[in-house]
Amino acid sequence: MELNKVTHLFVVGFNAEYCCLFTSIAGVDRGYKVTYIEDASGTVNDEDTYEMKGLDIVDFVGSVLD
Repeated sequence: MELNKVTHLFVVGFNAEYCCLFTSIAGVDRGYKVTYIEDASGTVNDEDTYEMKGLDIVDFVGSVLD
C-alpha cells in the first residue's frame, strides 16, 4: 500500500507494549516497512506490573517486533 507515497513507518511512543506494538503490527499487516525506535519509546509499567523480574518492557517489544 502506498498512501501519499509513504512506504516506511517509524514508530515511537508511550505504552510500548500496547500502542507501539499494535501500531507496528498493523503497519506491517498493511504492507508498510516498519521501524520501531526503542530509544524514543517508554511505558508506565515495569517488571512488577507483569510479575516478571528483570523485564525491560521496551526492549521486549523491540525483540518481539524484530
